[in-house]
Amino acid sequence: MQYLVTHHNSLITDVIACMYRDLFPSSRCLFMYQDIVTVAKSFYRLSMALPSIRLANLLGYISGRMTKIIVDSMGHDGSDFCVRLDNELSAGVLLYAVITGSYLDVRRRGFDVSALRYEDLVARPLDMCRVILEFCHRPVSVTGRVGCQSLRRRFTEELYCG
Repeated sequence: MQYLVTHHNSLITDVIACMYRDLFPSSRCLFMYQDIVTVAKSFYRLSMALPSIRLANLLGYISGRMTKIIVDSMGHDGSDFCVRLDNELSAGVLLYAVITGSYLDVRRRGFDVSALRYEDLVARPLDMCRVILEFCHRPVSVTGRVGCQSLRRRFTEELYCG
């Protein structure tokens, strides 16, 4: 759902969201985001390990049309990525903008999705665990300190260890 920003993809967002609501009527959706510079640097490091992303970075320097063609060839709609990548961090910033735009689009259209900043979770895990549990309509007393530390460790492992 992260590439659903353009007008022609709004219908896809609606279909996915409605199907998701039908399958999981009591579910709650969180959008976790991180500092844009951190994301851009991380995506750059990832591009050094994945040839298709590295190629998009290199050819994207020539033209935004090249970026679109590479993203299309990876099986995604490249219309949102038709931007010239003029430095090493541009691709990460572009990806961040597209994903955040998708989140904002979903919110504008009335879907109940809340955002959670990763840095807040790391800095204040117990407080943020409480916020997450309250948002999910779960009892806060269940977690305690150990539960929140476990949740924080899992988030950190998934983000940094794959």
